Amino acid sequence: MVENYHTFARGYLNSRGQMPYRNGIACPDEKASYIEQAVDYFKKKYPAETTFKYSIDFFIEEITFIERFGFSGFAEYKEAERIGRASANIKRENRKWIFEVYEKYRELRKADGKKYDWDDLALYVFNELQNDDSERRCCTTNLWQSPVMTKESKKFVLNLVEISELLGSPEFKTNIAIGKVLKIIEDLIDDKETSKNLSKKYKVDQLFVEQIGKYVTDMKYHNGL
Repeated sequence: MVENYHTFARGYLNSRGQMPYRNGIACPDEKASYIEQAVDYFKKKYPAETTFKYSIDFFIEEITFIERFGFSGFAEYKEAERIGRASANIKRENRKWIFEVYEKYRELRKADGKKYDWDDLALYVFNELQNDDSERRCCTTNLWQSPVMTKESKKFVLNLVEISELLGSPEFKTNIAIGKVLKIIEDLIDDKETSKNLSKKYKVDQLFVEQIGKYVTDMKYHNGL
């Protein structure tokens, strides 16, 4: 699935003029290096701030969390639940430092010609799909019919193409972080848990999960999943 997902994501962004001429995706080692540089920058700028004494692995994990959940800004990130996460012990007022490192990381990455990393690539594709008025299904037909497209890969494409339309409709306007909604959809596609359990797991209204669930059920039926 990973290889096909990367192929689709890179190909789609390139078709939209959003992929740098040379590889614009930071690999894990590059990501770690940029984050380490960002932490070092703030250590020197604020030597008395203890938050920057956490390990680089901690910052990598937390920045990946921010990317995968697609928080729109610091306020959303600050209020995010931390159950079972290492950052659960960090006071909310100190989370601003982690977000500062995240923004500095993106600045350093961009300056080096790396527009994305593998953990925020899906969110950029999702955002681009929201602004795409072209015939999306026609653009993905060849990929969809390709023999390399596995069932898992089709799930990913549906997650981005179909769900982008769902979340963009007035019926499903929501203040819930896009990343969280995509996680709910992923679980619904895989039939992992009931809507009641998912509402508790992600701390959202059960009716909202059920509405999403009806759409996913219809989507799976019409696409043979």
